[in-house]
Amino acid sequence: MTSDLITQLLVSGLTMGSIYALVAIAYNIIFSTTHIINFATGEFVMLGALVTLSLVTGLHIPSLLAIPVTMIVVAIVGLIVERVAYRPVQGKKVAGHSIAWIISTLAFSIILQNVAMLIWGKEFLPVPAPFGNRTVSFMGAVIDTNQIYIFLAALIIALLVEVLLNKTYIGMMIKATSVNRRAAEYMGIKTTFVISLSFAIAGGVSSIAGILVSPLTFASSTMGLLIGLKGFAVAIMGGLGSGHGAIIAGLVLGVCEVFAGSIFSPGYRDIVAFVLLIAVLALKPDGLFGEAIQEKA
Repeated sequence: MTSDLITQLLVSGLTMGSIYALVAIAYNIIFSTTHIINFATGEFVMLGALVTLSLVTGLHIPSLLAIPVTMIVVAIVGLIVERVAYRPVQGKKVAGHSIAWIISTLAFSIILQNVAMLIWGKEFLPVPAPFGNRTVSFMGAVIDTNQIYIFLAALIIALLVEVLLNKTYIGMMIKATSVNRRAAEYMGIKTTFVISLSFAIAGGVSSIAGILVSPLTFASSTMGLLIGLKGFAVAIMGGLGSGHGAIIAGLVLGVCEVFAGSIFSPGYRDIVAFVLLIAVLALKPDGLFGEAIQEKA
């Protein structure tokens, strides 16, 4: 394996790892408020790609303007998921366990995927790159500038989310709601609004992942499934609720799967995430940077 190839694989791995990290951050935002996992997050990624495609190629909206419009659209879908798939089943138990949200968010994920199939079909569709298609040479490797933008976007968004959660009044409300919702309400915090806001923010963050990755991998109504699962694996490996954990675990996974696909076979790429997930859970069940969380009733 030449140094040029190693550099090329490393860049590709960091690119995909950044996408997984963005999705993991979206999982973490909702988990930080509700202590649940929104399994429709992968479909937020899919909608980010396909809504952008329709805006740019159908309505001829400039790519840079289409990005905030798409984020708003997917954020609204996030609000709908919270209102329809989370709020009605909050606290409900299945077989004595508080897992009704798993079933409802999975069901809404399937609904979103099928609606997307009806609107956009099952084909893989090319999406124009929002920042144009250019390449640069680095250490003998040819790098698409969109790969650089993806990596930078993941770092910037991770930083913004950390600031939001730790340095703002909204972050204080989110933490209070997470620790003790009833006490937060006694303090005058509108916890229902905070939870809705977390779903909307997660939708916007996820949509960015779809917008950035689709020019490299194409967009389809089924693209959210695997990306969502890998993002979930990254969130678990990094530690639920940990922003820096999501970034580190995402980048590690991206690099590992790209090198595994090159050294062995492309078919091994999708196995890596879940092998690493099992290994981390066996050694450190709370994730690399996570803390033990007690299940809420």
